[in-house]
This record gives sequence, structure tokens and C-alpha cells, in this order.
Amino acid sequence: MLAFSSAPSVLISTIPGGSSRFGVFAAGIIFSLLCAFIFLELIYLYMPNKKMSFKVTWCGALIAACILEVFIILFPLYVRTFMGNYTGQIGFAVILLLFFYYFAIIIILGAQINAFFFDNYQPLLDGLGTYLSEMHEEYGVDHPRRPLCEENVETRSYTS
Repeated sequence: MLAFSSAPSVLISTIPGGSSRFGVFAAGIIFSLLCAFIFLELIYLYMPNKKMSFKVTWCGALIAACILEVFIILFPLYVRTFMGNYTGQIGFAVILLLFFYYFAIIIILGAQINAFFFDNYQPLLDGLGTYLSEMHEEYGVDHPRRPLCEENVETRSYTS
């Protein structure tokens, strides 16, 4: 992504009179956003084990690409502010692991957006406790505090 964002600055600097700082910055952002969108779109189209279409994957790829661009712009600021005490090789390893962790979170966020549009996967409307309580009622468990398990497992008697 960094190579893609620096490519427009090289191209714009070859144009006579076209080397304004803001123009180079804006062109780098737009070009990098486009490349990130294409990269993430290819991941979301070809990596799942289901046949996906552009119609359901473009939204997740676009949102993930925008978040990735903001992340790439703000990550050096975060490193300079909060990671100043790490030095040398260990500091580089920590920063690199942190970068890839957040990068993976962004990719998963885009995939969850695509799952919402493709499979109509709805997030839980109520809390997890309400969902589990409804599952107990739906599957006919006789006592609400009894765990969902196999029938041949001995259970203790619960008193209310």
C-alpha cells in the first residue's frame, strides 16, 4: 500500500509545475484507496468458499479500504506518540505485529459487512444472555440453569 501511495508523487513530479504538496498528497491517497479497494475486492471475491459476486462484496471492500487508508495515515502518528520507548529490533517487531493485527481486524470487518449483505447475517438484536435464554426455551431444556449438553450426561439437581 505504501508503494502504491508513493507512485503518484513520482508521476506528478515529472510533470512541469505539478509538484504541489497537496496535489501529490491527494493523488497518493486516491491512488492508494483505489489499489486497496481492488486488493480487498479480490480477496472478498475469491477467498470465500461460496460463489460471491461484485454486487455483494463491493460495500465491504470500499469500507475496509477507506478504514485502511485512515489507518495507514494515522499509524505513524500512533507509533511516534505511544511507542517511543521501544528501540531497536524488538521495537520494530512489536510495531510490525501491531500493524498486522490492526490490518487483520480491518479485513475481518469488511468480511463481516459482506456476510451481512450476502447471507443476510444479522447481528444479535438483544444481548447474548437473551439469545442464550431463547435458545434454551426453543430446544426444550427443562431448567434454565442447566447447560446445553448431551442427554446421557448426569446433571445435578438445581434448586431455585
